[in-house]
Amino acid sequence: MQTQTPALVELIETSRNVWLIFHWKSKVILEPLKEQFLIISYVDFYQLSGVVAVEITGGPEVPFHPGGEDKPEPPLEGRLPDATEGSNHLRDVFGKSMGLSDQDIVRSGFEGPWTSNPLIFDNSYFTKLLGGEKEGLLQLPSDKALLSDLVFRLLVEKYVADEDAFFADYVEARQKLFELGDEEDFRLEDESSPTWGE
Repeated sequence: MQTQTPALVELIETSRNVWLIFHWKSKVILEPLKEQFLIISYVDFYQLSGVVAVEITGGPEVPFHPGGEDKPEPPLEGRLPDATEGSNHLRDVFGKSMGLSDQDIVRSGFEGPWTSNPLIFDNSYFTKLLGGEKEGLLQLPSDKALLSDLVFRLLVEKYVADEDAFFADYVEARQKLFELGDEEDFRLEDESSPTWGE
């Protein structure tokens, strides 16, 4: 199960009170466990799995508050950013649509080989990002936007210098995403915008 923790960490990023679209790897691992706990919603079960994944890989303790309800319909398009876009797009999706700060945006992301050891939750993503492109590691335009935008870059540099600050800000950003909960209106005005994974 430890080898699947990156997928479970991503699950914590995207599953709070939304229709259950998740990574097949996580479903294969978690479904047998979920069948033992029918009383808990899938949303809460996946959130708790992500919280545990963060903690067992060395990350901060993330508070968990159950009570999420599974949705019968998929979320509206345009709620996640296009990873090929830059900082303005990230601010449109996370800031204008979800009410997240630049600090919250910088600590966001999605699954992929961004560090040499994805089984450790630490600030190495930011260290690798500042170090430039490395063979075998991803750097998408949305990652590079964190360096080209002055406000984002200062946060990246902060997290490189202070892992504890990254952990504290990560917990705060996670709580904000958890609390978005039932809000159905946090999406881009242009619903034709592509989203990750499409």
